[in-house]
Amino acid sequence: MEIVIADKVYICTKSMKRECKMLLRRMAAFSNPDFYKKAVMGLSTKGIRESYSAVMMRLAISVFREPLLESIVDRFQEADIQITLTDHRLLEMH
Repeated sequence: MEIVIADKVYICTKSMKRECKMLLRRMAAFSNPDFYKKAVMGLSTKGIRESYSAVMMRLAISVFREPLLESIVDRFQEADIQITLTDHRLLEMH
Protein backbone atom coordinates (compact mmCIF):
# COMPACT_ATOMS: atom_id res chain seq x y z
CA MET A 1 0.00 0.00 0.00
CA GLU A 2 1.48 3.32 -1.04
CA ILE A 3 1.02 6.36 1.22
CA VAL A 4 2.34 9.79 0.22
CA ILE A 5 2.56 12.75 2.61
CA ALA A 6 2.45 16.09 0.82
CA ASP A 7 -0.04 18.94 1.26
CA LYS A 8 -2.38 16.16 2.44
CA VAL A 9 -1.95 12.46 3.08
CA TYR A 10 -2.69 10.44 -0.07
CA ILE A 11 -3.44 6.72 0.16
CA CYS A 12 -3.37 4.78 -3.11
CA THR A 13 -6.61 2.87 -3.69
CA LYS A 14 -5.72 1.32 -7.04
CA SER A 15 -5.89 -2.29 -5.79
CA MET A 16 -7.81 -1.64 -2.56
CA LYS A 17 -11.03 -3.53 -1.85
CA ARG A 18 -14.24 -1.56 -1.34
CA GLU A 19 -14.45 -2.60 2.33
CA CYS A 20 -11.01 -1.15 3.00
CA LYS A 21 -11.96 2.13 1.30
CA MET A 22 -15.07 2.35 3.46
CA LEU A 23 -13.02 1.66 6.58
CA LEU A 24 -10.71 4.57 5.70
CA ARG A 25 -13.74 6.79 5.17
CA ARG A 26 -15.15 5.82 8.58
CA MET A 27 -11.76 6.51 10.20
CA ALA A 28 -11.79 10.00 8.65
CA ALA A 29 -15.29 10.79 9.97
CA PHE A 30 -15.80 13.03 12.98
CA SER A 31 -18.86 14.45 14.70
CA ASN A 32 -20.19 17.83 13.59
CA PRO A 33 -20.37 19.84 16.84
CA ASP A 34 -22.86 22.37 15.36
CA PHE A 35 -25.38 19.59 14.77
CA TYR A 36 -25.30 18.55 18.42
CA LYS A 37 -25.33 22.15 19.74
CA LYS A 38 -28.51 22.84 17.77
CA ALA A 39 -30.07 19.55 18.91
CA VAL A 40 -29.46 20.41 22.58
CA MET A 41 -31.00 23.88 22.11
CA GLY A 42 -34.03 22.40 20.35
CA LEU A 43 -33.21 24.09 17.04
CA SER A 44 -33.58 22.54 13.60
CA THR A 45 -30.97 19.87 12.96
CA LYS A 46 -31.27 19.66 9.18
CA GLY A 47 -27.51 19.56 8.95
CA ILE A 48 -24.89 16.93 8.58
CA ARG A 49 -24.31 14.80 11.67
CA GLU A 50 -20.78 13.80 10.62
CA SER A 51 -18.07 15.50 8.62
CA TYR A 52 -15.24 13.84 6.77
CA SER A 53 -11.60 14.81 6.67
CA ALA A 54 -11.04 12.82 3.50
CA VAL A 55 -11.86 13.06 -0.19
CA MET A 56 -12.39 9.99 -2.33
CA MET A 57 -10.51 10.44 -5.60
CA ARG A 58 -10.22 8.12 -8.60
CA LEU A 59 -7.00 6.36 -7.55
CA ALA A 60 -6.47 7.65 -4.01
CA ILE A 61 -8.08 8.81 -0.82
CA SER A 62 -6.88 12.22 0.29
CA VAL A 63 -6.88 12.68 4.08
CA PHE A 64 -6.68 16.23 5.44
CA ARG A 65 -5.84 15.39 9.01
CA GLU A 66 -2.26 14.18 9.34
CA PRO A 67 -2.80 12.82 12.89
CA LEU A 68 -5.08 10.22 11.29
CA LEU A 69 -2.05 8.81 9.47
CA GLU A 70 -0.78 6.96 12.55
CA SER A 71 -4.13 5.18 13.00
CA ILE A 72 -4.23 4.24 9.32
CA VAL A 73 -0.69 2.85 9.40
CA ASP A 74 -1.53 0.86 12.56
CA ARG A 75 -4.60 -0.66 10.89
CA PHE A 76 -2.63 -1.68 7.80
CA GLN A 77 0.11 -3.22 9.95
CA GLU A 78 -2.48 -5.18 12.00
CA ALA A 79 -3.76 -6.61 8.71
CA ASP A 80 -0.18 -7.45 7.60
CA ILE A 81 -0.40 -5.04 4.67
CA GLN A 82 3.00 -3.77 3.55
CA ILE A 83 3.23 0.02 3.46
CA THR A 84 5.44 2.28 1.38
CA LEU A 85 5.53 5.73 2.98
CA THR A 86 6.89 8.68 0.99
CA ASP A 87 7.21 12.17 2.49
CA HIS A 88 7.08 15.03 -0.04
CA ARG A 89 6.69 17.87 2.47
CA LEU A 90 9.19 20.66 2.20
CA LEU A 91 11.52 21.06 5.13
CA GLU A 92 11.46 24.64 6.31
CA MET A 93 14.78 26.12 7.32
CA HIS A 94 14.71 28.72 10.10
